[in-house]
Amino acid sequence: MRHSKQQKWQLTLFCSLTIAYTSLLIGILRFSLDLAKIIFMNAALNTETLTKLIIYVCITSSAVSIVRFLKNVDKGFIFDRKNVQPLRWFGWTVTLTGLLLTLLHTLSDSSTQTYIFYLLTGVFINIWSEIFNLGIKLKEEQELTI
Repeated sequence: MRHSKQQKWQLTLFCSLTIAYTSLLIGILRFSLDLAKIIFMNAALNTETLTKLIIYVCITSSAVSIVRFLKNVDKGFIFDRKNVQPLRWFGWTVTLTGLLLTLLHTLSDSSTQTYIFYLLTGVFINIWSEIFNLGIKLKEEQELTI
């Protein structure tokens, strides 16, 4: 049984959306649990807890932007202005995560190698979103030429 390209594309989008929604749910749940520990169980708000909260907020907002991007792609808006903003938001949240976590761990004198990876990944995603934006401009110019 052969699948057409359309069926493979739909399966890929379904799997990607499932992963994005799952990470969104996990981020919200873990953030809620850690926040509940601080509020109701008088847990200490130390660097480790603050780091976890920052990561959960950024994971949640990144997952929201990825879901928006994938839904636009699913609707057929691939090289469209609607996709630039979610990509930029995703890149900035990852970059901000790297900056904040590097700063927190620099102040607490621990290793920052993992968080520098967040920083570099965020910068790469921002560069990718700008390339995507340039592709949209080229597409619009080509449509005006024809």
